[in-house]
Amino acid sequence: MVLASPVDVALLLTMCAGNANAGPVADALNLNAGYALAAAQVAATPQDGIRMAQEAQQSGRAGDVLRTWAATSQALAQQEQNVQQLAAAAS
Repeated sequence: MVLASPVDVALLLTMCAGNANAGPVADALNLNAGYALAAAQVAATPQDGIRMAQEAQQSGRAGDVLRTWAATSQALAQQEQNVQQLAAAAS
């Protein structure tokens, strides 16, 4: 399991919260996301993907997705822990 530092988490949440001037971190993430969207054929070109990523970041939709992903990840981790505890108790 990889845990991010509180500073990393705060920076990522700020970047995804719709701050149009989030700086070089947002630029790097949007560039990476844009190329990923193009590689996955969600965007026609990397430039289209970058625009899509910037729109998601600036509108706050990226933050919504991040919070949903984090909550789902935490819920699944808790379920896994519960299963392991049940298995240990049964043995």
